[in-house]
Amino acid sequence: MLHIKRITTFGLLLGFIVFMSSFFASGISSDYLLSIGLGILVASMMTFGCSLCLNLMQDITESPNNYSQLKQTTHEFKTQ
Repeated sequence: MLHIKRITTFGLLLGFIVFMSSFFASGISSDYLLSIGLGILVASMMTFGCSLCLNLMQDITESPNNYSQLKQTTHEFKTQ
């Protein structure tokens, strides 16, 4: 998960830099830079959201197998 956070942080920073530079570009290239910057921002957010959901699904499916090793915190797992 740490690698995904780093990759999406880099993508967000790159997208924000391209997005902000589109306001200082002149001519037709400003529209292209605006679109590319917003595209990189949205793609980074979608990547982070999808990887977060996949990571949560993996943790939930593995938790019944490791139930005896889990420490009970604020969330208690109830078995039937």
